[in-house]
Amino acid sequence: MKRHSFLLLSWLTISLFGILMVYSAGYIKMIVSDRSPYMYIFEQIFIIIVIFLIITIVMPRTKKFYYLMKSLSVYIFGLSFIFLVLVLLIGEEREQAKMVIDFFFFDFQPMEFYKIAVILYLSFIFGELDYEPDINDLFKKLLFPLSGIILIILQPDLGGALIILGVILLMLFYNGQQVKHLLYLFLIFFTVTIPILFLTMSEYQIQRIHTWLNPFIDAGGNGYQIVQSFIAISNGGITGSGFMNSAQKAGFLPVVDSDFIFAIIAEELGIIGVLFTISMYFIIAYILFKIGINAHERFGMLYCFGISSVILLQAFINIGGVTGVIPMTGVTLPFISKGLNSFVFMSFGLIGAMIISKETYRLERKKHKKQIKA
Repeated sequence: MKRHSFLLLSWLTISLFGILMVYSAGYIKMIVSDRSPYMYIFEQIFIIIVIFLIITIVMPRTKKFYYLMKSLSVYIFGLSFIFLVLVLLIGEEREQAKMVIDFFFFDFQPMEFYKIAVILYLSFIFGELDYEPDINDLFKKLLFPLSGIILIILQPDLGGALIILGVILLMLFYNGQQVKHLLYLFLIFFTVTIPILFLTMSEYQIQRIHTWLNPFIDAGGNGYQIVQSFIAISNGGITGSGFMNSAQKAGFLPVVDSDFIFAIIAEELGIIGVLFTISMYFIIAYILFKIGINAHERFGMLYCFGISSVILLQAFINIGGVTGVIPMTGVTLPFISKGLNSFVFMSFGLIGAMIISKETYRLERKKHKKQIKA
């Protein structure tokens, strides 16, 4: 099976698994709120069909769309940056953060768009270089991407900011940047952002850190969410309580269809479900790395490495928060948690990798045919 076909199959598998788990996790909440529990299934299947149709349109024309990816990358990034500014000016506050622009028929989260746009931008900028930039040149090229992180911190969305910072550093590492330059960049950035963090950090976010350090001190108050998550995970055992049979989703564990959906997976499907979920992320990341390694240009390599990094980092931060390894940040579980913005933009990130894979395959076949004729 070709790599882009394998990636498509993996995307479909984890997306359909996500639909089932969100349906199970949110079933009671939907019934209590007098809404159809099947509504999300229909909505998500419709979105998957639309994305699948886009893939069928794009894949036969990879030469054209690969060129568009490269030529429009700076403009796409610029648009995403403008939206980050706009959300601070006209955005609506959700979960104590100004992170959503209301477009009447749907809520748009610029940060999810920015995650993919910054990968596209850096892939183009560094893919075109034929030299290793020094620290001054590097900082100039990263001025806008790092400024975008500051805008995200101002929302405030520390989880999203950490993911994007991690992706930027990893992409520079993949590009062969000297480690000392990465350390300089890291120190300069944190020297600027730490005062902003202290000024913008709300009491709610500070309390999250205290809760993470010792959730059982106030298990009925601030530590309630994470303690209920621990209970759900511990209930799962090896095989779980069974699909739809979670006890914690019945009013005990909040945000079960989004932030804490991994706890429901652990409770209902046990260690088997946990290993399946984690394995799917590593399979997708492995395919992306293989596509990147075999890409015919550095642009494609950096892009695929960047997309794999954002998926793994986001999965780690979500799972780490739910299991108490790191403080809870409200980051969604890629392709599984309920959330239109995250799912759509992550899926478009994978479509970009499919385009790169198919274009590399097309060029390899073309080269092979020439060799046969010669």
